[in-house]
Amino acid sequence: MKVLLVSGEFPPMIGGIGDYTACLARALSELGAQVTMLCSTRARSPEGAFPFPVLPLVAKWSYGSWGTVRRAVGSLRPDIVHIQYQSAAYGLHPAVNLLLLYLKLRVPGVRTFVTFHDLRAPYIFPKAGPLRGWAVRSLARWSHGVICTDESDFRTVSRWGLHSRSYLIPIGSNIQVVGPSGDVVRGESGDGPERGESVVLGYFGLLNQTKGVEILVRAFRLLLQRGLPLTMLMVGADLGDSDPTNVAYSRKVHALAVELGLDASIRWTGHLSPEDTSKALHSLDLCVLPYLDGASFRRGTLMAALAHGLPIITTSPEFSPEFGPRLIDGENCRLVPAGDVGALAQAMEELAGGPSLRQKLAAGALELARSFTWEEIARRTVAAYEGVLASRGRLAVQ
Repeated sequence: MKVLLVSGEFPPMIGGIGDYTACLARALSELGAQVTMLCSTRARSPEGAFPFPVLPLVAKWSYGSWGTVRRAVGSLRPDIVHIQYQSAAYGLHPAVNLLLLYLKLRVPGVRTFVTFHDLRAPYIFPKAGPLRGWAVRSLARWSHGVICTDESDFRTVSRWGLHSRSYLIPIGSNIQVVGPSGDVVRGESGDGPERGESVVLGYFGLLNQTKGVEILVRAFRLLLQRGLPLTMLMVGADLGDSDPTNVAYSRKVHALAVELGLDASIRWTGHLSPEDTSKALHSLDLCVLPYLDGASFRRGTLMAALAHGLPIITTSPEFSPEFGPRLIDGENCRLVPAGDVGALAQAMEELAGGPSLRQKLAAGALELARSFTWEEIARRTVAAYEGVLASRGRLAVQ
């Protein structure tokens, strides 16, 4: 089976969509699929960095990029063209929303998929106003298969009345787990945090308004005022290559930390290699992810924390699925109401002073993470491809 993956974001660009796509492409290749990656010119990787061809051909995602994609499809003749969609990864340009219609008209034999990584504003075409819903539904309508990465988005897509097939396939951790090796964490000065007897709380991920980082900073200050011996480690880069709209929010969070006098207690690692990111996560005693829109398995940062077996404090999901893997308060995580500084501080204090509870949650996190391996994700993706190809009378080549 030949698969052409299309993404506006791909390593070495910084961003969760690119990391996800790289992991998926690698896993599909290991199952025997012939994968080719088509991405932005900014995603030029060293030769041999990936076990599949990478074509960094698109300088700007606009209507002019349609021809680049069509020529790649004509040359490679893939069975499947699969777009990874999140509007910021395509510069918020509407051309990607019409790309599958263009391919349907110009290359009618090709079968297409789209994966929606987040159907909530501001990520879905935020400046489009009433056109936002139409643009995203059109992308789904002109595809042969739609993949959603969490149940909330899957329910939304199911209400659209599409003729195309819809699939719920979760993401996995974008950070490969490596063995812990002390506190290998780089700050701006090149030093790691001074552990001593203090408990190291950690946040992992890019900064944006849905992550609740301001809530975390304020809760952390409350605990320091109570005299708790704590250190905060902010793991990873503040901003990705596809989220320029979050620059102001990043500045706001840093200014808040200075205003509250937390400079000496918060360490920012900046961008780390995947290996050093894994080591930094291993150095945490507790991971705090206070999403304002509730925890979800579409969050790569949550999946990485689970895969590393961290005791996690996060926010209650909007809804809990009746079947399948789910977050359970006190079993595989600690859940608090979104946006509640006091509740978050209380949970942080509880876990900071409760090593046995941290150990229990860590074991639960590892058990939950077994439901999200990349091998299983790739198998389910291939099965979705084969379902579409079989329904159109096409033979899926193993």
